[in-house]
Amino acid sequence: MSFKTVLQCINHNIKQYFKNLQEEKIEPVDSNKLKAIRFYDISKYFPKEYFVLDKEPVYGFHRLIGGKRIVLLNDNQEKKEAFVKLLSSLFIEKEIGKQKLFFSDFSGVTNSKEDGNYSFSEFKSEQFARNEKQTDFPYIDYDSVRNDVFNTDKACNFNSIKDAIVLKWSNSIFANNRDRSHRFALLCKWNKLDNRNDSEFFNVREISINRENVINLLNDYYGFIISSKTASEIIQVYKNNTLYNWQNYCPFWGPSNGEVVGFFIEKKDLPNEIFELFFNSSNCIFINDLLRKFVSVDR
Repeated sequence: MSFKTVLQCINHNIKQYFKNLQEEKIEPVDSNKLKAIRFYDISKYFPKEYFVLDKEPVYGFHRLIGGKRIVLLNDNQEKKEAFVKLLSSLFIEKEIGKQKLFFSDFSGVTNSKEDGNYSFSEFKSEQFARNEKQTDFPYIDYDSVRNDVFNTDKACNFNSIKDAIVLKWSNSIFANNRDRSHRFALLCKWNKLDNRNDSEFFNVREISINRENVINLLNDYYGFIISSKTASEIIQVYKNNTLYNWQNYCPFWGPSNGEVVGFFIEKKDLPNEIFELFFNSSNCIFINDLLRKFVSVDR
C-alpha cells in the first residue's frame, strides 16, 4: 500500500469519525415524560383574532423563519444544512416597485408595540377613540395625521411609512413600518369615516409560496408553532439534560429571541401518540395544516 493511499485512508477515517459524532441519533424517550410537558400559552402571539397578522398565520410562520426562530430535532449536520436551505426558499419575495395603494385595502401593519388580541379593524377603531380622548396634542384633522404618517413628524422622527407587503396567497396588504403603526391605523379609520377613498404610493414587495418546496417540507416533516419554553422542555426530555434550550437545536445561525418558535421533526422520528399530543393542544398550531391548503399532501 502506497503512502498516499495510507494518507487517504486516514483522512477518510477521520472524516467518518466526525460525521458519526454529528449523526447522534435521537434515543427513545419516555413518552410519559413528554406527555407531562406543559404547552405554554401562545394566544398573545397567535390569537384567534389576529392583530398585526389579521388572520394571517402563514405570514406569522414566514416571520418566524425570518427571525430564525426555528427548531429542528436532529443532530445530523447535513440534514440541518439541507433543512435550512429548504426553509429559506419556502417563500418567494419579489420587489415590485412603487404602487398606488388605497388605505381601505390594508389588512394591518408588520410592526406594533401593541399586544392586543384583536383584528386590524378593531385596532383602527381603538386608535380613533383614543385620539378623541387624548388631552395632550390630539390630532385635530385627517390631514395632520396623514402628514405625520408619511413625512417627518412633529417630533422630528424620520421613520415615515414608505413600504408595503402584499401576500399573494391571500392578496392581503400590510404596511411595512418601523414606526407609526398607531397613527397609520388612525389614518385608515379616519379615511373610512370621511369617505375619502384616499391612497398613497408605496414601495411594494410581494411574498408568494414556493409550491414545490412546500410539498417537500410536508412530505418529510411535521411542524408546529409552540412556545419557546415548551420547545426547550421537549428538547430537555429528549436529551435528558436540563441545560439544553431551543436555541441548541436551531439549525440557523444566530436566531433572534422570541416567545414562539417553529418546531420541526422528521415524520419517521415522531411516534403517533406524541404527534397527537401536539396536534390536540390548544397552544400549538400545526404548520402542516397552514401550508396544506396550497398543495395536495396527506397528513
